[in-house]
Amino acid sequence: MTLGGVQWKYSGKSNMNSIIDMCFAVFADLFVLSNREGLPVPPPTPIITRMEDGLTKAGNSLAAKMDQVRLDGKIVLPLRPGYGTQGKAIVVYANYFQIFAKDKLQIHKYNVTIGGNAQPSQAKRKRIISLLMEDLNLQIPYRTNFRDILCTTAPIPDIKTSVQKKITYRADGEDQPKPNAVVYDVTLTYDDHFVVADLLAYLDPSNTNIPAPADTEKVVQALNAIFNHDPSDRGGIAAVISKTGLNKYFSMAHNNGDGSGTFTALGNGIEAMRGFIKSVRLGTGRLLLNVNVTSGVFVQPCRLDKLMDRFNVNLYQLEKKLKRLRVTRTHLKPKKNKSGRVFPSVATIWGLANKSDGASLEHPPQVVTHGGPKNVSFWLRPPGSSSLGSESEKGKKSPAVTSGGRYITVYDYFMRGTFRIIWNKQ
Repeated sequence: MTLGGVQWKYSGKSNMNSIIDMCFAVFADLFVLSNREGLPVPPPTPIITRMEDGLTKAGNSLAAKMDQVRLDGKIVLPLRPGYGTQGKAIVVYANYFQIFAKDKLQIHKYNVTIGGNAQPSQAKRKRIISLLMEDLNLQIPYRTNFRDILCTTAPIPDIKTSVQKKITYRADGEDQPKPNAVVYDVTLTYDDHFVVADLLAYLDPSNTNIPAPADTEKVVQALNAIFNHDPSDRGGIAAVISKTGLNKYFSMAHNNGDGSGTFTALGNGIEAMRGFIKSVRLGTGRLLLNVNVTSGVFVQPCRLDKLMDRFNVNLYQLEKKLKRLRVTRTHLKPKKNKSGRVFPSVATIWGLANKSDGASLEHPPQVVTHGGPKNVSFWLRPPGSSSLGSESEKGKKSPAVTSGGRYITVYDYFMRGTFRIIWNKQ
């Protein structure tokens, strides 16, 4: 399959439009990628061909060969000896896309740091940076990698060197933070800026008098942050954020609309998913976006009781598989914020109930065996107080009245008719 000069090969069908939408971000219409599906396959760019030919020939010149003579005995290999002297010229397709930038485009790079010894998880870090963007209320185009870099097309007003913000954590969809919400110290520090046209001029080998950027690594980091923003922020895409900045993106659509998909069931409740990983590269006379196919293993999305059956393991192994799994609590009504946006109730599984849970509480849970809704009882407060026990989540005793309370199994509590529950009684 050809995308405007780039040849893609993989088994099965694939909806290329959705792949392009997922992988290729545009920085406020300032960056444009050169290739799109359905266009004729262009020949190699003549200007770039001349640059590469000139660079190779210059490397094989007599003066260049004299420069390769070393007194220390080390051998320096020549650049492509005999380049262009024999054979037939052919067009080779590669998984690279040329990036064009608008004239006079400047990129201003800021570093984002979150204070504290205990650093938040990547999911929370992404949310914290989103809240930072809300607080800044920028009126200029910006992009971020949702980890530690923010890029803008102009300097942020009132930030000469750095600024510190108090960001009160608020979950996505919440109108107001919770009373005990964590407050994070977030520092935004100006790092550097560069003009894209100057970078392109440096990449032209004929411009021998143009100096290299002060820090090429910073430039590449900024460009990667720009091109990784949109897929990281878009719904329906699973972004596996890497500390190295080489993030992986997976479309969560099990069907692309044409009967094809990117999922393969592996059995026992797990599936393989095909996605993409991309990075910006500095090429001869141009900027390039490299896109590679990658893969990952995920838990199949389905009802939790069915997933537990598919795992087909004992309770102890089941706990290991369920730990840190994020689930939607379908027995609770979805929340709706003031703007009318609906948010499902999402939680993270930390494990199955065991006999040591809540040992320091006044009314600890009663666990007969490891897990099981009929084997686990908790203290139910009387009407007028909290509905789920007399202690706080972290084991601190609350001043609630304990008289009139009673133990009730998880199964009996949820069978009272006020919840929508489908039970796996085991």
